[in-house]
Amino acid sequence: MPRTSLWLAIGALGLGTCLAQAITLNQVDDFEDGTTMNWSGQVTFTNKSTGGPSGAGDNYLELDSSFRLGTRNPSQWVGDYVSAGVTAITMDLNNTGTNTVDLRLMLVDNGGNTGGNFSTTNAVTLAGGSGWQEFTFSLTPIDM
Repeated sequence: MPRTSLWLAIGALGLGTCLAQAITLNQVDDFEDGTTMNWSGQVTFTNKSTGGPSGAGDNYLELDSSFRLGTRNPSQWVGDYVSAGVTAITMDLNNTGTNTVDLRLMLVDNGGNTGGNFSTTNAVTLAGGSGWQEFTFSLTPIDM
């Protein structure tokens, strides 16, 4: 089965910081601290120190999978997005694999607070060897 390597740099238009703090607008996970910034899942995660969307010296998070590509962050990307005024999430993506990847953003309610799990209606398509591209996922009800 082919492997897909997706490079990820997340800049959010209003994402959560942590459970102890309210979600704030314009949070950015830039991976410049050399960690995975609490991202997890059943893929291989590597913080790369150079080659991100801004080029040399720009960190990014690399996800590598041969089956299902997915990640989550239950630490700082939690909270009430609606009350915080969060209407979109923007991220830079780079598909270094050879296969086209269709991506959706999914919000999961692990605490039973919103009445369900939500996924963006439309996927974004990232061709193999895409280079860095910026995508914005709308969180408005019509787009979920």
